[in-house]
Amino acid sequence: MGELLINVHGSGVSDDITAVRNDVLKGKTAVTSDSDDEIVEGTLELTGNAAPGNVETGKTFYSTNAHTRQTGALRNVTNDTSVKHGTNNTTPVVRGDAAYVSVNTDGIARAEIRFNESRGVIEPNTLIGVPQNAMAAAGGLSQGKLLKGQSAFGITGTATDDATSRAGDILSGKTAYINGSKVTGSMPNQGAASATLTAGNSYTIPAGYHNGRGKVTANSLASQTGGTCAAGDILSGKTAWVNGNKVTGTMTNQGAKNASLNCGNTYTIPAGYHSGSGKVTANSLASQTEATSGAGDILSGKTAWANGTKLTGNMTNRGAVTGSVNCGNTYTIPAGYHNGSGKVTGNSLASQTGVQSGKTAAGAPQVLTGYEAWGNGSRVTGTMANQGAKTAGLNCGDSYTIPAGYHNGSGKITANSLSGQTSGTATAANILNGKTAWVGGTKLTGTIASSSGGTYTPGSSSQTINCGGKYMTGNITINAVPSSYCIRKTTSATATLSHNNPSASITITNAPTEANTYYIIITQGVGNHLLAASNSWKASTNVDGIHSVGIYNTTITASWSGTTITINFTTTSTKVLNVTFGVGAVFGKH
Repeated sequence: MGELLINVHGSGVSDDITAVRNDVLKGKTAVTSDSDDEIVEGTLELTGNAAPGNVETGKTFYSTNAHTRQTGALRNVTNDTSVKHGTNNTTPVVRGDAAYVSVNTDGIARAEIRFNESRGVIEPNTLIGVPQNAMAAAGGLSQGKLLKGQSAFGITGTATDDATSRAGDILSGKTAYINGSKVTGSMPNQGAASATLTAGNSYTIPAGYHNGRGKVTANSLASQTGGTCAAGDILSGKTAWVNGNKVTGTMTNQGAKNASLNCGNTYTIPAGYHSGSGKVTANSLASQTEATSGAGDILSGKTAWANGTKLTGNMTNRGAVTGSVNCGNTYTIPAGYHNGSGKVTGNSLASQTGVQSGKTAAGAPQVLTGYEAWGNGSRVTGTMANQGAKTAGLNCGDSYTIPAGYHNGSGKITANSLSGQTSGTATAANILNGKTAWVGGTKLTGTIASSSGGTYTPGSSSQTINCGGKYMTGNITINAVPSSYCIRKTTSATATLSHNNPSASITITNAPTEANTYYIIITQGVGNHLLAASNSWKASTNVDGIHSVGIYNTTITASWSGTTITINFTTTSTKVLNVTFGVGAVFGKH
């Protein structure tokens, strides 16, 4: 039959209960060993967050629901592998997919194997392996790094003992055998050296090994061209970079603007760029205060500006001056300012403008034009011309008619200077002796001598007629050569020149020892052409006046020895030339 359990407070029922309040799920009630036989709410709360994928396959667990038991689905990688360490060693080997050699963050260099399969549990005493060639590659091992005959990781070495590497050629902290000796490298391991550059700068790559992941990065143009300019802040047609963008300016180039400004005015400087050479110039005070006043034209104690100068008036303030004057007399109005109330009263005009006995009243021609006069009580308006100060220049022998009218006494008639009326280039040496002339205002007496000429008879020697620099007053007459004079002992020779025969020589071997003249004649077509003549050519071994003579494209040279004379002719003419050379002696009378 059934049993009825009656809970009586304080009856000691809880003494047989082992569960405590924390063994009862939160939200559930029960009498616990620590509830003093009272019904209490449990405090046990399931707060797990595991999913089947977090629990090994075949294992069970509760997460947040005490009534639902779950079974894990996380595979056991160690149990799944079929690869063992070796024939006699069944330690499981889990396959990795890549190998690395790297200095870890704790500073220790390690050989690393990556496991890259799906999640799972790896049991202790489980090996992770990769093909040995992958490990060799990770460690940088190659045939050339192993001595010939040695092998490692499936690589057979090919290195010989003739290696040339030194410590500086091997990575720091690494060792190698070079020619049978173990060498520890000293090459710095720069790893992934990185740097940033701004425009115009450079980065020196440090010596050593770089793992290929280092980078030198140029800072962005925007970071190096930060600015606030807009197009309107940059000169039109010019470009600039602002915050990484190329901006073409639109600012107007005003260049060098210039303006002038009067007092009280303003000049608006146009928007845009100004070169700094433009100027806004305040016009001079003189140009803005043009006036004819002087201090005497300004009332005493008052100031004014005239032509840029501040003037303090000194004109006396006369107020209202009064007086009287008879016709014909004058009343001197005292200098200064009159307020317009002063009066000078004159006697009647008629009584004061009568003409004196024996005089006639002035008419218009006797009164200066622009002026008026009174005669016998009548007004006369002048017509006399006002000539002012007439001036004129007057050359010698001319005259000047003084025009009718009034002259103020300052006019002048000036005789022009003598130097201005006698300009010339002659000097005393250009004027006949004893004669005078004026040149440039100076009187010159001539110095040219005179010669009356004369009659001369030829002789056996030359004569000089001295007439250089003289004024000839008569003729020079040379008498005819008498028939008793002649040329004797002459001899000559000829030659022909042409483009086919451009050179020829003439030699005279019997020239007179007294020879004192010669002649050369070149004919071509028609006419003879006398080249030279001399009566003193025996003074040297070369014929004077003939040496290197040129005519008709012909060069002539000569030489003398005793009674032998040689003449050489050379032509570039394309014509046929006939050349004749002769010498002779001139003697006295028969």
